[in-house]
Amino acid sequence: GPMQLQDIYHLRRVLETESTRCACCRIPAETLAALKQEITDLLGNRRAVNWSDRAMKSDRELHELIANHCGSQRLAEEIMRYNTLIQCIRDVVGNQSAAQHCALTEHLEIIQPLVQNSSIF
Repeated sequence: GPMQLQDIYHLRRVLETESTRCACCRIPAETLAALKQEITDLLGNRRAVNWSDRAMKSDRELHELIANHCGSQRLAEEIMRYNTLIQCIRDVVGNQSAAQHCALTEHLEIIQPLVQNSSIF
């Protein structure tokens, strides 16, 4: 139900916030730059062929990239478990274009500090 969904998203946010903090300076700058460019391109052209599929792919890539570079296998595994739950929810509910657009915009806000921190070292 709605409360369970809120709990899932809340726990995911807690896990991913820590994972993002830990991943700072660990993700290659080139990888972040390429993902940033893909998201920027998607936001600039919502009528592109396969836009929704590409948006979902970039969404998964960012979450996996951060989880895989957080330095904790256990944390990464928990994040992936929650990402599987989120994907199931999206498949059932249907991830609409507006929700994807909002997620991509938020992802750019996350990527920017990661890019800045990765180029410091």
